[in-house]
Amino acid sequence: VNNQMTLTPYFGVSVKKAFFYLGPGLSLSETIENINGVVGYAFIGDKEVNISGAPTDFSGTDWSVGFAAVAGGTYFISSSLFLDFSYTYCQTGTQTNNFTAPFTNSQGPIMTSGELIGSTSTHEVTNSFTLTLNKIF
Repeated sequence: VNNQMTLTPYFGVSVKKAFFYLGPGLSLSETIENINGVVGYAFIGDKEVNISGAPTDFSGTDWSVGFAAVAGGTYFISSSLFLDFSYTYCQTGTQTNNFTAPFTNSQGPIMTSGELIGSTSTHEVTNSFTLTLNKIF
């Protein structure tokens, strides 16, 4: 995950000098996927042969909407000083990247050409814990 934003409205309850809260919401995440060193192989006779030549790298960037949830608590040390702790869980939506690259390989027993074709599908989860000491001025 390269960038992530959440919108999580929360509900809470106040108990003496503390406030406890939780809430579900949405996340917007930018993910970057890198696939390095892709090589195409084939069986020619009984031998495994590199038919695509030099390794190829792929990358893709996607934005996706997902789920977020937050839970935490705030403790008021004084009227102008408070401590806040929270946990945030985010899961991106499923992202699919399709990759393709042409190749020509004149090395080896025969000349080959074609396309490296692939697809990936994933979703990512991030967890964060935040502890802040805050002063009201």
